[in-house]
Amino acid sequence: MAQCERDASDRVGIALCDRHLQKAWAAYQIITGVQAPPEELDPERDKTSLDARGTVYVIRVGELIKIGWTSQMNKRMSVLKADALLFSRAGTRRDEFRMHGQCVDHLAKGREWFDTSPAMMQYVKDLQAGKVAA
Repeated sequence: MAQCERDASDRVGIALCDRHLQKAWAAYQIITGVQAPPEELDPERDKTSLDARGTVYVIRVGELIKIGWTSQMNKRMSVLKADALLFSRAGTRRDEFRMHGQCVDHLAKGREWFDTSPAMMQYVKDLQAGKVAA
């Protein structure tokens, strides 16, 4: 990317630094839904349906925001050791992916971890106030 100060890699015919290549891959996964969340994080999850019922949530862990889905909220929160639960409601994995897509510009790590920029924090406030659909 032109504004990136890192050296670009052209290993795959796309001149992006490793960080931006990871962000592009994560964004692609979110938009297309080609990769489900890792099963080892929640072994009880319904592995077959994006419409499995559970809880969508937004937490803060250190300087990152995580948007996730779980079928076992208490167990998930104990595993993640969240600093704060910012938002939660009944929802599906499809809802989680939609939320990821709404925040793709703020990806910080992987495809579920986002920065704590003012714009991202405003998104969280809008979720809390019901101004955006989760």
